[in-house]
Amino acid sequence: MLEIAEKVQLLTSAGLVVLIWMVQILIYPFFSYFESEHFEQTMTFHQRQITFIVMPLMLLEMVATVCLAVFDTNMMNIIILVLIVSIWASTFFIHVPIHHELSSRGKNLVIIQKLVKTNWVRTLFWSAKFIIFLIYTA
Repeated sequence: MLEIAEKVQLLTSAGLVVLIWMVQILIYPFFSYFESEHFEQTMTFHQRQITFIVMPLMLLEMVATVCLAVFDTNMMNIIILVLIVSIWASTFFIHVPIHHELSSRGKNLVIIQKLVKTNWVRTLFWSAKFIIFLIYTA
């Protein structure tokens, strides 16, 4: 079971790291260039579509991490669990509200910049988690 959890952790980590860097470098900054006229619809579309990609990966990542932390308690698994819990907290308490604000109030460059700046936390945490996992499982 631990072998499967490690493989799931590796695959979901790799996918989420690639995705978060695309979001950080390309997608979020690109919001500034969307037309104001259809901005709310664009944000609603983005939220709905990205959720179909991100949520299954995040759930699988969390399940694998909890399994590893419970059944193979070591410092690496605890650090990774703390990073994932931090990512989830950031996602649901910071980024989801910012997305809702953009989809309900329309284009606001200050809010878009806030989204880009605050997303660095998730980008760095997911990257660190992936690197830590690679180092300790190699």
